[in-house]
Amino acid sequence: MKTIIYLFIAICISGIFALGCPAQKHSPENIIIRSLNKQATPTALLQSANIISKRLNSFCPDHFKVSIMDKTKEIKISWPGNDDIKIIEQLATQKGVLAFYTVYPGNDVLEFIHGDRYLDSLLKRDKMDGGIGYAPYTEVNAIDHYLNTHNTVQQCRFVWGTVKRDSVVTLYALTAEPVITKNDIKTIQYKQDVSGYNLNIVLHKSAIEKWKATTKASIHQPIAIVLDNQVLYAPVIKTEIDNGRCSISGKFKQPEVRSFKAIGDNGVLPLNLQVVK
Repeated sequence: MKTIIYLFIAICISGIFALGCPAQKHSPENIIIRSLNKQATPTALLQSANIISKRLNSFCPDHFKVSIMDKTKEIKISWPGNDDIKIIEQLATQKGVLAFYTVYPGNDVLEFIHGDRYLDSLLKRDKMDGGIGYAPYTEVNAIDHYLNTHNTVQQCRFVWGTVKRDSVVTLYALTAEPVITKNDIKTIQYKQDVSGYNLNIVLHKSAIEKWKATTKASIHQPIAIVLDNQVLYAPVIKTEIDNGRCSISGKFKQPEVRSFKAIGDNGVLPLNLQVVK
């Protein structure tokens, strides 16, 4: 039986996917990337440069040049130029750890934390959200501090979503281990319809039965799609999925889906990187 998953997306990926391949050339630009680990090996630096190159050229083919500066152990990215380089920095520095997690309902979490009402008081509830609650972005650090000092729950991990337009963030309680990892993902595809672009995540054959069992057990429950310890989406599973696919419809723009595909299809960076200039 052919099954599909209807995903209602309320948020976009961190608001960063606004850049497309420019139609015309601009003045040349470049950025320099450096590892946060001063003991980074030449092999790890080369692996990082190769992944960055694949990501950038997946996003915009034959547009970027990635090179290693041996003396300083830095990575240089050059391109014809564009007004907004934030997406380039994201593609070059985002670790790229992509995974799916089962989401615990708020009532289950209260049982895990033995009725800790103080945490409950820090968050406002939204039944349509899929998380255990939400808070203003300005309060995230304080809540994180509380969780880090008081949380002894082994069954779950707490992960924030992306910042919404009204500057609030949802907190999710996820299973300790993912149900689908990046190694289970074969490829990420996208296509256009009348409302915009849709994403289609295709799993390897070895993960099909695992995904089928997960979706069967999670009908009417959310599954969190997490990138680098941030929940991008928490869609509600509507039916069992037996074809090894996960379809995401969110009226995306083309740069958004190209960016997600570029990160999802092209490995995890072995180094923690930052832009230095």
